[in-house]
Amino acid sequence: MNFPPEYMLFVKSLIGVLAIVNPLGAIPIFLALSSDRTSAECRKIARSSAFTVAVVLMIAIWAGDTILIFFGISLSAFSCGGGLLVLLMGINMLHAKQSHVRHTPDEAE
Repeated sequence: MNFPPEYMLFVKSLIGVLAIVNPLGAIPIFLALSSDRTSAECRKIARSSAFTVAVVLMIAIWAGDTILIFFGISLSAFSCGGGLLVLLMGINMLHAKQSHVRHTPDEAE
């Protein structure tokens, strides 16, 4: 089955965006952070965060290269910096240090 190149480009872009946004991975985080909210507040928060993510992604798509050029950052330097950031996050995960953000004494115990 041969698909047109435009279709394949759309599919590749969609997969990339889904990998970046990770909606399935965000569900447990959203549920944990909104457990003490009403369902109306949860819907409002979900709508506003989805809108914000869409706006940020659109700005990155349309003006990302221009922003990097303005700050004098090459694409390879940006990729290298992102890789180092992911490496440092992985090392921190291996050390299994607990974050003290929003931890009660009962949770720490």
